[in-house]
Amino acid sequence: MSFGFSLGDFLQVIQLANNIRTRFVDAPLQFKAISDEVKSLSNVLRDIEDVLPLRDLADIQEKELHEIAQGCRNALKDLENTLDKYQELDKSRKALSGRPRWIWKRLRWDQKDIDRMRNRISSHVLLLNTFFGQIVSQTTFAIRDGVDQLVERQDNQDQQVILDWLTPTNYGAQ
Repeated sequence: MSFGFSLGDFLQVIQLANNIRTRFVDAPLQFKAISDEVKSLSNVLRDIEDVLPLRDLADIQEKELHEIAQGCRNALKDLENTLDKYQELDKSRKALSGRPRWIWKRLRWDQKDIDRMRNRISSHVLLLNTFFGQIVSQTTFAIRDGVDQLVERQDNQDQQVILDWLTPTNYGAQ
């Protein structure tokens, strides 16, 4: 069952996180904490992006990831809208890459608003890390089950060798 969520939707959230992360490059010191949270969010999104194509998610996992990604997208969009109020693109001064730089307006962004946005981003980092941990633990359990089957098969073969040595006669053919 599909919930209308695709890898493309997830990639859009990653792109949005990366765009916002780069807007914090020359941010004043008061934005360091939220900048670090956006970097963490960007990193965990990329980690999940690396693993996602290799896994077949159950429907409930797909739905859970969709809900988390939607929450991330909403939080990032709100942050982007806030940044639009406090930043402007300075086309006269170019960064080393040749692109215009974002400059911060002299207006003060209320610390409560920064903390609220930071907490929202932080909660999504936590949710995504938990989701990622579930995927990794499922893989670990699958590997453990495979190893257990291999050990059982090897034990059965060893037992058969001992039985063949003790009883060389095959009574099944009689």
